[in-house]
Amino acid sequence: LVLGDYFKSGADFLRYTTLADELITWLRSKTYVLGLLRNIQTELSQGTRKILSVIRAVLTRWTSHFLAYRRLLELQRFLIILVDKDAALPTSSIITGNAAARNKARSMIALIRNGLFWHSLLMLKRHLEPFALCVTITQAATARLDTIILTFAIIYLTFDQMTLDEEQPARDAVCSSVNMRWLNSDQDVFIAAVILNPLYRGRPFRKESIHFNVGNIHLLMCRLYKRFFHRDPLGTSLWSEVQSYLTAKNNYTNIDIFVKMESDISVQEVSRTISTNFTIQIAAHLTFTIVLLEATQ
Repeated sequence: LVLGDYFKSGADFLRYTTLADELITWLRSKTYVLGLLRNIQTELSQGTRKILSVIRAVLTRWTSHFLAYRRLLELQRFLIILVDKDAALPTSSIITGNAAARNKARSMIALIRNGLFWHSLLMLKRHLEPFALCVTITQAATARLDTIILTFAIIYLTFDQMTLDEEQPARDAVCSSVNMRWLNSDQDVFIAAVILNPLYRGRPFRKESIHFNVGNIHLLMCRLYKRFFHRDPLGTSLWSEVQSYLTAKNNYTNIDIFVKMESDISVQEVSRTISTNFTIQIAAHLTFTIVLLEATQ
């Protein structure tokens, strides 16, 4: 839904998505051009890097559009070399076929030479990347309520920090969309899920906000306790536990040590069982979640 609002924002650079899809479709339909592109990569890499292919997005999986655009950007240098080499030939080996095919080839070559197209595609890739990362995280079997709220924070803060004039329509659309959905959510449950995760506790929230001092967090836990158990917490035990947990005292004195140990063990297990690319995604997730989230207006 947030992504849908992004594409409806009317930002000028979004019109290049259609042109990017056309270029991808055209390239994949030209076996000869793909062969030339492969030869250029082989010649320049001299066996030191993987040969990249053109990726076509799956219509029903928007994340594949991000991957397709990212790959197109990775191929930009080779595509420009390809059309430059072809332009130096007495007769073009790319502009062939009937009149319609030749006109299409000319328009695709002009698009490859269009700096504004690549600039817009780079901006689009930068915008879609946090969405792709968040989908990867939230679709995992280990995703929890705290994961959901923190991924919303990733998207909000990423767009909120955009300052270019051409990005403002997208920025405003995404931030408004996230804000609206957050205001309509069960905020108490989501906030408590983050606080009760020992990896975070109160760290993702703004320390200067009165909403997240010990007293208000205790009131939050009392509200949820009454909702779940249909009675008020007995005595002052919940207050004592909340205070000790947040300040790492009494029963929670060594909580930070235990959290670090468990995190180190998890990193070691991850590095042994999954690929390097996914490890990078996990590292990016952990980096992104150290954010200052204002959870209430």
